[in-house]
Amino acid sequence: MRAIRTFTVRAALPEPLAPLHDLMLNLRWSWHADTRDLFTALDPAGREEAGRDPIMLLGEVPPEHLARLAADDDYLGRLHRASADLREYLSAARWYQRGEQDGAAGDRPAARTRLPEASALFAGAPPARRPARGGSPMSSNPEVPGSR
Repeated sequence: MRAIRTFTVRAALPEPLAPLHDLMLNLRWSWHADTRDLFTALDPAGREEAGRDPIMLLGEVPPEHLARLAADDDYLGRLHRASADLREYLSAARWYQRGEQDGAAGDRPAARTRLPEASALFAGAPPARRPARGGSPMSSNPEVPGSR
């Protein structure tokens, strides 16, 4: 029999744990160790069963345990630091924005010199041959088939 509807059950978070909502919806948790530690502290055994998915994990944590964490000053301190760090991460200028604002676009020579070469490869063009030292692209090279 085919299901007519599916439902997602989400835990009602106590007010002090409200920042967990934003942390779980942003994929930054997957590489940010402090945020992962917050979710591990919710239920270390359940985290493995939930496939390390914080949304699924929050659905499995008993309300009594959430209430205990809502009263844990150490956990709340870590939670508020992680939440503030996420807000800063989302609102701060990225490296490419800072370069334009500072007029420092020329401070990245690798990006300046490699971009045309990389874009040609993505467009399907063959890579340009680089001349040997002191030579020209038209000079003969016995290692390159078809060169003079």
